[in-house]
Order: sequence, then structure tokens, then C-alpha cells
Amino acid sequence: MPHKDPVTVTGHFPGKVVPGEGLYKTEIIKEGRSFATAATKFVQDNVEKVRFTGTFTTMKDSGFNYIRPRNSFLK
Repeated sequence: MPHKDPVTVTGHFPGKVVPGEGLYKTEIIKEGRSFATAATKFVQDNVEKVRFTGTFTTMKDSGFNYIRPRNSFLK
């Protein structure tokens, strides 16, 4: 995937994850000049348990400037 900086990532849990082995399946949904979107599924026993969807960019090329909020817990 050409872009590495996450803009947004969401996770959904359509099934209960249990201890044990599983498989991650990742697919690129869309690649553009400024953004790319991908999804990753976590599968156990051929049943999707977790799905993550993320949109990514390249911050240094995007023209976006990130300004951390003053009261941010992110240091």
C-alpha cells in the first residue's frame, strides 16, 4: 500500500474471539493519489470475528498539518 500514515481506523467485532489460532486476511479496497483504504479480517474456524477498516495517507505529501490539542492525553 503506498500510504502508511493512518487517518482513521475502525474495528468491528461481529463474532466472539476465542483463544487459539486464527488467520488475518487483508485487502486493499481503494488506492488513490492522496489516500488508500484497506480492510483486515480476523477469521477463526472459517468465521469472521473481527474486521478493521482504515484510511491512510502520506502526511508529508498530503499538505495536512497535524496540530496536537493542548489538553491531549497523547504526549
